[in-house]
Amino acid sequence: MKGFDQLLHIWRVNPIRFIQDVVGYHLTQEELNEKGKLYGTKPGPIGKHYLLDPLQVDILQSIADLAFIKWKVSNDIPLHEVEKKLIKTKGVSTMAGKGCGKTAIASLVSLWYLICYDQSKVLLVGPKYDQIKKGLFPEIGKWIARSLEVYGEKSELKRLLDVGSEEILYKDGLDKAVRATKHWSIKILTFNPGGSIEEQKAKIAGIHTDNMLFIMDEAPGIPNLVFDAIDET
Repeated sequence: MKGFDQLLHIWRVNPIRFIQDVVGYHLTQEELNEKGKLYGTKPGPIGKHYLLDPLQVDILQSIADLAFIKWKVSNDIPLHEVEKKLIKTKGVSTMAGKGCGKTAIASLVSLWYLICYDQSKVLLVGPKYDQIKKGLFPEIGKWIARSLEVYGEKSELKRLLDVGSEEILYKDGLDKAVRATKHWSIKILTFNPGGSIEEQKAKIAGIHTDNMLFIMDEAPGIPNLVFDAIDET
């Protein structure tokens, strides 16, 4: 592995490194000052914060560990004994209240997965389209803006992503017509609450790709049929 491919492998197993190297967060002011000298920027904290809290770090690493195990299986790479015990695990969930950073984590995970996994599709699933459009989707935009604040014109997110009003496409080396036919994107996905399991399955089947990540936003409002359809993907 060389260059960017080697970085992808590092980021794939270490999402905190990705957040530091690509998003420009989880860095002290001293580290940010060094970035500023290199890239001609003057980054500071977001609000009063410089770092993710330990629980956020734990959640991010748990997701990364599980995703990497599934990637190894799909690429016929042997698993360690501990990994074999985890392979049937289908996802990561956590209990959370208000103001504890769950939307930030969902946004950072979305960007990390989109960049680090080939031909990936990140689906932002929720009970209402407008709810995601006004909440989770602009939060992703906030972290893209952070990358520009820290890395300026050298931002990898600026180079790699085409940010639209309703979806984010991976663009590196692809023209827009080709990108539209690829699975490489972050999109909002909502379901008809009264639809059957067959309808829900059909909707998911139409967007299937090898590397898929579902972010379940406001999970209590999502019908069980949707969870069942995703569970069988």
